[in-house]
Amino acid sequence: MQHGYAELKFIIDWAKKVPGFKALCIDDQMSLLKAAFMELNVLRLSYRSMETSNCIKFAEGLIVPTELAQGVGFGKELVNATTEFASRLKEIDIDLTEFCCLNAIVLTYPDAAGLKDKPKILAMQGKILESLRRYTATQYPNDPRRYSKILLRLPSLRSVSAKAAERFLSLSLDGSLQLNSLVLDMIT
Repeated sequence: MQHGYAELKFIIDWAKKVPGFKALCIDDQMSLLKAAFMELNVLRLSYRSMETSNCIKFAEGLIVPTELAQGVGFGKELVNATTEFASRLKEIDIDLTEFCCLNAIVLTYPDAAGLKDKPKILAMQGKILESLRRYTATQYPNDPRRYSKILLRLPSLRSVSAKAAERFLSLSLDGSLQLNSLVLDMIT
């Protein structure tokens, strides 16, 4: 679980570096982090796992075969959904810049519950989307649909993230997994 808490801290520290994020009121920062937490975790986990075969890379030095991950509580459905999403990222050969932009797009979800300044968040996300569009157009001029292909990964990400949140909540409720109140708040 220590890797999970380290990941939470990393995501919070990273979010503070996203242009415009720290200028938001603290309530909007928390609303965005809470809404995006599981999606960011799944996206990061899948990106790390792209180059592993039949394994999930939870952290540097913590690569777990899918069969073992299924047996230690993650369940077959979640493990399969995660590895499938990782293979979809690998399919388009998403690069680090695109991955970073995708994370920022996920973070700036304008329909997050409790937002006070939705127009500001929409403007932030619009700038990130435009940056990604320009980047893909200049770096991959022979693949004019690349921008769309990347954005079309978002519905799958949302689906896998919902499965992950459900699984973690279920494990927490039955006592198999001890989560502190902050993490529970982030996934519910």
